[in-house]
Amino acid sequence: MDTLSLFDAPALQQPLVGVTLKEGADLDGFRAALRRLIAQRTAPDQAIWNPGIEADFLGNTRWTDGVEAPPVALPRAVGEIIQRVVCHRDPERYALLYTLVWRVLHGERALLEVSSDSLVHRLEMLSKAVRRDLHKMHAFVRF
Repeated sequence: MDTLSLFDAPALQQPLVGVTLKEGADLDGFRAALRRLIAQRTAPDQAIWNPGIEADFLGNTRWTDGVEAPPVALPRAVGEIIQRVVCHRDPERYALLYTLVWRVLHGERALLEVSSDSLVHRLEMLSKAVRRDLHKMHAFVRF
């Protein structure tokens, strides 16, 4: 008969970190949260993104203590896709973008070049939708 002891239990995971951003496209809030999460080494599956919610049942709120985390060095293409995808209204956009940044910083610097990757494909589709909407806005809006 097998018994399970405390020493056989899986290691405890990091606590979940809630991140609350403003409604709509909150690029500045995302950048600040991204820097903080990377500085704290928070894995993507440990971050809960709450766009447009001031506080949730876990008591998560925006970071307002004024402490700035160090900048994160990313390839230019990653910065460009972040700027476009933040404008999309998909509720998972921030989680997808953070997963992209996490993977890029952990050894996959050329990840955006792998179009067969499901994350890259999904982000490219979101980016394409935003670019298309911008084009339509510029092309069809007449004053």
